[in-house]
Amino acid sequence: MAGCCRLVWNKALALNLSRLEHKQSILWYNEVAYWLTFWKSTDDLSFLKECHSQPLQQTLKNLDKAFKDAFDKIKQKNPKI
Repeated sequence: MAGCCRLVWNKALALNLSRLEHKQSILWYNEVAYWLTFWKSTDDLSFLKECHSQPLQQTLKNLDKAFKDAFDKIKQKNPKI
């Protein structure tokens, strides 16, 4: 389960960093949750279906909070891979 959570974190992080690099807005939790469903439906990542959905969703919520903290001028933390 930890490996699946790490994969979801890294894919969602890479997706948002790519969007930032191309001057696009970040995808927040509700939008990235769609991608989780999509990733589960692909042949390459179908093994994500074997993991409970709640830890994967919580991983996306944690990343969402990390991005909000990164843009908070007081906290100024960047999410890490």
